[in-house]
Amino acid sequence: MIAVPLPFKTRLANLPNPVAAEVLTTFISAAERKPAAQVDLWEDAPAFASDKVDTTRLYQPIFDKTAERFTVAKGFEVLAPLSFHVRNKVKNTYQQRVNRGGVVAGSAYLCETIQKLSVVWHKYPFHKISGMKFVKQSEPIEQDDGQDDIENRVLAKASPFSAFRLLRHRKSTELKIASTQIADSCMVQVKAIAASTSGSIGYFDAYDAAAEICKTWGVIPPHWNAVKRDQIEDAAECAILRMTCAKWWARQLLKLRDQCCEHLCIVVGLVNQHSPFVSDECFSEWTSQQRTAMQWLESTMIENEAGVILPLIEAAMAGNANPSNRLVELIVRARGLDELAEESGKIGFMVTLTCPSKFHMKSHKWDLNNAKTAQQYLVNVFAKIRAALSYRNIPFTGCRVTEPHKDSTPHWHMLCMVKPEHEAAVKAIIKKYAYQVDGNEPGAKEHRLLIEAIDKQKGCAVGYIIKYLSKNIMGEHMQGELDLETGKPVNEVAPRATAWANRHRIRQFQFYGTSSVQVWRELRRIKVGPQSPEIEVAKAAACNSDWKGFEDAMRNAQLSLNYEVTPQGNEYGEVTKRVQGISGIAFGEKRLIITRGERWKLRKANDDELEAYKTLKQRRKELFTVNRAMNAESRLSRKELKDAMPKWSMALLPSAFGSPWTCRNNCTDPVLEQVDDRIIRHLAQVGITDPANIERLLFDGCRVMDADGGEWWVDSGQLRHEPYRYHQIEGLSMNELLLEIQF
Repeated sequence: MIAVPLPFKTRLANLPNPVAAEVLTTFISAAERKPAAQVDLWEDAPAFASDKVDTTRLYQPIFDKTAERFTVAKGFEVLAPLSFHVRNKVKNTYQQRVNRGGVVAGSAYLCETIQKLSVVWHKYPFHKISGMKFVKQSEPIEQDDGQDDIENRVLAKASPFSAFRLLRHRKSTELKIASTQIADSCMVQVKAIAASTSGSIGYFDAYDAAAEICKTWGVIPPHWNAVKRDQIEDAAECAILRMTCAKWWARQLLKLRDQCCEHLCIVVGLVNQHSPFVSDECFSEWTSQQRTAMQWLESTMIENEAGVILPLIEAAMAGNANPSNRLVELIVRARGLDELAEESGKIGFMVTLTCPSKFHMKSHKWDLNNAKTAQQYLVNVFAKIRAALSYRNIPFTGCRVTEPHKDSTPHWHMLCMVKPEHEAAVKAIIKKYAYQVDGNEPGAKEHRLLIEAIDKQKGCAVGYIIKYLSKNIMGEHMQGELDLETGKPVNEVAPRATAWANRHRIRQFQFYGTSSVQVWRELRRIKVGPQSPEIEVAKAAACNSDWKGFEDAMRNAQLSLNYEVTPQGNEYGEVTKRVQGISGIAFGEKRLIITRGERWKLRKANDDELEAYKTLKQRRKELFTVNRAMNAESRLSRKELKDAMPKWSMALLPSAFGSPWTCRNNCTDPVLEQVDDRIIRHLAQVGITDPANIERLLFDGCRVMDADGGEWWVDSGQLRHEPYRYHQIEGLSMNELLLEIQF
């Protein structure tokens, strides 16, 4: 018996959850349309042909396509709100596909790219902002009989990417307005809760209401564990102050904006062999950001209570903000690890760990995640490895460097130090968790994990890791060498690697199984002495760049950081901590050493200070130019060049008056006539008016006391001041006075 196919309306009735029968009438021709009450879906079809039911609109979940027919013009109209770089890349690639495979191939690429961009766009909260209408206007066409041509009318279509206008520029006005509106929304919710409840319950309810808005925007609510797990009322109050602050929201949206823009660039292929690690747009923004930061550092001065004035950039470049200093410190720490491993009989090996193919943009398995997600995968893998080693009581020391592939996916280079009897177990654990996700996919055995033993005949462990440290810090000491990942000179791609880590907020360097590096830095700040024998040993090791000696001294001194805690130390009422020194064992007792006793304040540099620093930069540039022009034999070494470098010469007064006083001579003119009037006025403001005192202060190098008992003197051209500390002694007992003097 031949099976008779079911009628169309019968099959239509079997669709799950069909729309109401009244809606069906809108899809039937007007000639056969009946009143809603007379529509019978089960009657036989009429003999004449009628318009077919548009099942795409009738039951959208069955057909995963748009109701309107996709065209190239509509596709590019959808992309109109995106940045020029993204649109231009899609346009060029579309044209290449058309040239190779025709319009069909180009349309398929365009449709697929729009779908990918849409998926990525919906990973970020900006798609929830109501978009603006993009109007595609057609040329005027002559109409017959005065009839409007429906196909040529001006159409207003809303692009799913219309809210991208907020993200076109970093810190745009639209983004600031959005952050203000979100903060106001949180404030409305908090006020509504406050009006109905009171006490700690009110704080928690208000926190929950504001936290829901944070979740809507993909932002982790502040102090989540302290509020939800520990039920700390003060944490809820501080968190509410953050969530109702427009500046806090502006920072959160800026983070999301940076990640979203770069993610869209990765989707369309703007991160590639020719533009490795980050897109050119991202690199340009990072370069501009660095240039602006340097200009701000150069135009800002810092001043302490004693009146010492320095350009902020001088202080910044003396620390780890200077890439050269950061690289030297990393190399010293790596060398110390190698020396400790050799002393304890450990062996070392290098591990290169990368992500499964689903994290790589070039793979057909790519799940449209970004570098931040891939980095989190590697962090989780490493956490499992360390947990397994800790469970087995296997000591594990070393360091790791996070480096990007040219498609922006991160991979790790790890230096591992273990005892020989634990080598096999450590390697087995690393392999287990490295292949835990998609370990059987093609190419996993060849590319996922590489373990290389360190051959002492070829070099020490530092020699293996130093190239990864250097190529990720501005390419220091690697001039002329090529990057194996991109084939370009290292000094060209190193800034892009730094921009990549900055954009995706990825930590590039990490040491594990070692002592605190901040204690090491604080020991190098100790200028007075001598200290106790325990601390002197650690200080000497730190000042001599001996990490191994520092680790040995830490076992005896037991040094740790000491913090100055300030309740309600910021605008959100939170407790702030500031490193003020180190505490440890000294002469057999627990003692505190203050390393940051000075208080500095920021202020804008005046015109004279800006001109002075500009001149200083020019003198330094001339020194570098002359030294570079010398032959190798007569060229200054790095240390000699540092000693010969022109130093910042501080102005005489905190206000940095530029005009100096005249040279002293044997004429009969009064002393006051030889000094600039502005200096005289400034000294008069602090009570120093006697010409004899001014002469001793400025010309004889003596200290002069002002009316309040404070001392003034000139040191290195800088007028310094030490206020009188013991002028408030009335009403104090002898014991209180002694305590005040000891302090």
